[in-house]
Amino acid sequence: MTGDERRSGAPMGPPWSVDLLADLHAGALDEATEANLRPRVAADPEATAVLDALERTRTQLASLPRLTMPDDVAARIESALAAEARQAAISAPPRGAAASESAAPVTDLGAARRRRNRRMGWATGLLATAAAAGVVLLTIPRGPAPSTAPPPQAGGAPTGGASTSGPLALRSGDLGASVSQVIGVTDYGPLRDQQRLAGCLTASNVAAAGRPLGVRPVVLDGQPRVLAILPAGRLGAYRLLVIDPSCGPGHPGVLSDTTIGAR
Repeated sequence: MTGDERRSGAPMGPPWSVDLLADLHAGALDEATEANLRPRVAADPEATAVLDALERTRTQLASLPRLTMPDDVAARIESALAAEARQAAISAPPRGAAASESAAPVTDLGAARRRRNRRMGWATGLLATAAAAGVVLLTIPRGPAPSTAPPPQAGGAPTGGASTSGPLALRSGDLGASVSQVIGVTDYGPLRDQQRLAGCLTASNVAAAGRPLGVRPVVLDGQPRVLAILPAGRLGAYRLLVIDPSCGPGHPGVLSDTTIGAR
């Protein structure tokens, strides 16, 4: 290796690693290193073959249909994020503490999706590198599935699922703001269980797709009610059902059915 190569930081070769060639193909190297390396790689048949394979793989991957997240997966992710937000709010210092200490962290769903997209981009690059090098990707054995149950909260024990601290006091105009306090909670209160809720919806001629994302007793405008949140079929959208506690099989009692969120 010459003194010029040492000063510019250009890697010695050939041969060059597939990782380095992938960085060169992706434009991830600094300008000086790329300018020094590219003509030397162009003169090496093995390196140009790797670059050609990377380009073919990139083109093939770019032609694949765009991946979309299934609604049920998106609902579970947002439910987990809401549970984290509730737990952070419970753990926050009392009012009067310093603002930097009392502010609960807020999860930005847009930022989370951008991080997910970056990870998908990295995965695509890894697949292209493996294809160019002829690497056989081994399937990692699956371990036990992680628990999807929301973290426990302070308060009395409800009828199954995450614990709550009793009925949530709300006004009619506050229903949308209560989503983060209901998603992930499975306190059916006077409805007792999911089967009775399903019978209530059937009796009320309310169609529901999938399991509820959260159920919790509330006191709405001073009246005891049950608030159930259902998937709305779109990412970021929810159906909020206000239900009379006496609702059940053969006894309708859905008082309102409101969809909020993305359109």
